Amino acid sequence: MSLDVLIVSGIWPPDVGGPATHGPDLGTFLVSRGDRVRAVTTAHGKPAPERFPVRALPREVALFRRMAEGAAVIRGSCRDVDVIYATGMYARSAAAARAADLPLVIKLANDPAFERARSLGLFSGSLEEFQVQRRAAPRIRALRLLRSRTLQQANRIVVPSKYLAGIAEGWGIEQERLRVIPNPAPAPNGMASRDELRRRLGLEGPTLVFAGRFVQQKDLPLAVAALRQAPAATLVLVGDGPERATIEMAVDQHGLRERVRFVAAVDRRGAMEWMRAADAVVLPSAWENFPHAAVEALAVGTPVIATAVGGVPEIIADGHNGVLVRPQDTQALGAAMAALTRSEALRDRLRRGAEDSGGRFTREATFDRIRSVLAESVGERPKRQRHAALTITPIGDGLDASSGPRWTLIADLVGPAPESVLDVGCRDRALQAYLPDGTRYVGVDILPPADVVASAEEPLPFQDRSFDVVVFADVLEHLNNPHGALDEGMRIARRGVVVLLPNLYTAWNRLHFVRGRLYTQKYMLDVEPTVDRHRWFLRYDEGRAFVRGRAVRAGWGVSRETAHTPAFRHPGMRATYWIARRAGGPNLWAWEYAARLEPTGPGA
Repeated sequence: MSLDVLIVSGIWPPDVGGPATHGPDLGTFLVSRGDRVRAVTTAHGKPAPERFPVRALPREVALFRRMAEGAAVIRGSCRDVDVIYATGMYARSAAAARAADLPLVIKLANDPAFERARSLGLFSGSLEEFQVQRRAAPRIRALRLLRSRTLQQANRIVVPSKYLAGIAEGWGIEQERLRVIPNPAPAPNGMASRDELRRRLGLEGPTLVFAGRFVQQKDLPLAVAALRQAPAATLVLVGDGPERATIEMAVDQHGLRERVRFVAAVDRRGAMEWMRAADAVVLPSAWENFPHAAVEALAVGTPVIATAVGGVPEIIADGHNGVLVRPQDTQALGAAMAALTRSEALRDRLRRGAEDSGGRFTREATFDRIRSVLAESVGERPKRQRHAALTITPIGDGLDASSGPRWTLIADLVGPAPESVLDVGCRDRALQAYLPDGTRYVGVDILPPADVVASAEEPLPFQDRSFDVVVFADVLEHLNNPHGALDEGMRIARRGVVVLLPNLYTAWNRLHFVRGRLYTQKYMLDVEPTVDRHRWFLRYDEGRAFVRGRAVRAGWGVSRETAHTPAFRHPGMRATYWIARRAGGPNLWAWEYAARLEPTGPGA
């Protein structure tokens, strides 16, 4: 069956970067398969010619006019179209799909709310920090709402990495709508040999190359600073962007003008030629999803020195086809540069690994999978559901943390036959009574009667994989560093980690906040420091995004999750919850988020 596809993209060649080339490459592939393709994009000038019609909207007009005109042009381009494939202009594409009653497939390269907040100067942290940011400004809340409402209308959402899929699930997107399809790299057919390219490009000695846009995300000043530890190496920066002046300032600050070379932006094949000529490609990003530059480097057989952020570890295997270092760690990045430039044996080994890895990201296999997603969406109506289906589990009458039904549910998440359980924040060790006989139970808390008196703010005194299951039942929200504590749990656990996080945004809690009654005793500023105090006021979706995001970073996944709700006996409370569950999502009615995490990587 042939398809009629409308591609909507925010950027297009001559713009540079992986997202700019994705739309044209996919369109050309679809045309070669006998499909009809047209495209709508934005541009400062005339877009590069393609084998199919491309209509460009000017970027110079005011925002609201650009939004309105974009939606109108996309809607007007929907005549005889089977499906809309959007790699940008998501809200305008969703509006057009709904008006034309067409299915919508969205290609996500990142969190669009996060990218917009960064570009507007509203947020300066990482992607993961953005997901759990507390007390967000109204404009950030509006961006998140727009992102969620837009993605709820997509029939399918294509993401390039398991990392981004985990984050997207935290926004309430169902797994069945997500498709993980890695970004492709073009084959280097007809490209000159590495030695010939080095002669042509004037490269001598150990050479490290970055090719892409000079933006804050790429953290290129980090690479410049790290270069001091590799005195024999030259760093070539191919591209341009808004951070050019900042990078040049870093070069001057470290006195590296003789060893840092700037090269103007080139097309994709030109960038890949620079990568092929290099000893290694450098990707020092502060955050990433699934960078095109990494797969392009492997496609030409060049190893990558990269920060272990986002989906990068899904591409680069440390010690096989590249080197992974901690983000924003100048010393670690410099040490990796120095090691690779000093050792010819290491360079040869990593280059062989890169050549072996390049076949994983072929253009044909990737675009075939995307075409299959488009085909399966044809004929479907635009999605209009508001919230993902959740397992809803009553936990008994009232909210007493010591109630039997609640501990029974926690024990159910632990599993039927654990050999050993570590209960972090064990309080009075109540969970022990609900575990199977013979289970080795160890409770940790800051006060007796815990078996081990220790703070979860610090590394726990247990070896890797020393317990079957680690439990955090209403613990992480009390810690200054819940990220580190959950990472510790995944380090210690062999089979699973159980996490429970309260939702402080339910309709009932909001009513008490308005009346000034909720937690007034617990959260007032006492003369003496309190032993137990909430530090994080989480919504349900924020707790879910946090847990899923940390799990993906560690190579884990969520095997089971549930929304706990009180089973109130009072008719008035039951009626209130009945209304809340139909009026909004789990932020309004779920009392608690509970999940079991399990390792998914090799050896799991």
